[in-house]
Amino acid sequence: MLAGHLASIPPNAFYEFILNFFHDSLGLPHMNCSQYPRCGVLSLNSGCSREQIIESLLSKETVAPISSRPIYSQLSFILFTLALEAHTGKNYSQILDETIYEPLDLVNSGVSPGATQRAAVPPGLSGWGAAVSTFGN
Repeated sequence: MLAGHLASIPPNAFYEFILNFFHDSLGLPHMNCSQYPRCGVLSLNSGCSREQIIESLLSKETVAPISSRPIYSQLSFILFTLALEAHTGKNYSQILDETIYEPLDLVNSGVSPGATQRAAVPPGLSGWGAAVSTFGN
């Protein structure tokens, strides 16, 4: 259900503070730093810990009845990752390395931040290397 986007978990876990000026230019209400979540906001604060992510999940309401419609959710992927880590006793990077990257010989694939010298990052603002969580690496 989590992987199929039918858990009705809210869609966004993290925000990009660098887009604040763009939102302002569209006439949307301005958000002060204190109005953003305490963690996981790119260009504003540090990544979220497991505890902060679970606390965030527990404080949010579902956005639709469960299994009623698909909703893309970053939080559902994060929850799925936490479950995988708890089940395997390995972190997310290890799971990906052992089950996908190494068997398929994907030497230039990995989690961000990774091997910077092999990264193909477009110029300008990007989320490359930004910590949105403090787990999984």
